[in-house]
Amino acid sequence: MNGQRPPYLRPADDKDPIWQLLQELPPQWRGPIIGPAIDNWEKITENAKARIKLHGLPETIAAELAWMAHWQALDGTRSSVLATNQMANILRRAIREQHPFPPSIRAMDWDQAAALQRWFYATRWGRLPPP
Repeated sequence: MNGQRPPYLRPADDKDPIWQLLQELPPQWRGPIIGPAIDNWEKITENAKARIKLHGLPETIAAELAWMAHWQALDGTRSSVLATNQMANILRRAIREQHPFPPSIRAMDWDQAAALQRWFYATRWGRLPPP
């Protein structure tokens, strides 16, 4: 070694791994509406007939949320439809209002997610000024 630090590891093709994960999902789990075509959906979800709605989201975030819902089901945990839809609604509103948010759920830390949720609730009915 010449005393220099080795370069950081990165994927060989610089392709985001979420796209490989999405390709591995069964087609009925890819969205934009998840639920109607899935056998035993009522047993997989915590919210019976509720559906996960990923329309209008950036492709990366929609893929991440679809993968997380499927992973919960495979893990034996009921898929969190209401929580997933709440996040999707917050992000759709942020897009409409041009409110900034990270380009990926994986890039969003707890503080960023909490700030985004606070902004959503503080501004959604127009009763409070933006934070």
